[in-house]
Amino acid sequence: QVDHLGEAYDKWVHQPIVGKEGPRFFANDLCEFLTLTKCWVIPMVWLPVKSFVVSISFRRGLTPPHLAMTVAGGILLWTLLEYSLHRFLFHMKTTTYWANTLHYLLHGCHHKHPMDALRLVFPPLAIVILSVTV
Repeated sequence: QVDHLGEAYDKWVHQPIVGKEGPRFFANDLCEFLTLTKCWVIPMVWLPVKSFVVSISFRRGLTPPHLAMTVAGGILLWTLLEYSLHRFLFHMKTTTYWANTLHYLLHGCHHKHPMDALRLVFPPLAIVILSVTV
């Protein structure tokens, strides 16, 4: 329901509501559940995936020093990518219906409800769905 705010959205989204619970995004309980993620889920999901990819690279002949440099380069690249997304995309000024709505869903909710511990990280299932559809 942020569409009607227009140019006032940026000011509104940066006035936090302090409380442990955030807003409900979906009326459907399953869809709502899929938007909530505890922080410990991220390493639990992605560390096995990363370990699998590293093991495949090792089996295909990558030497341990080359593998270590590749992993370090990947960490550096991911850090720079995540910083850039956060700095330039998630903090851009929006004024239109779709831009305000998309910004709120991706990052604005974090500013409006900073104490909502279940929406601090992007849900892994959403990443899988986006990866498969793109």
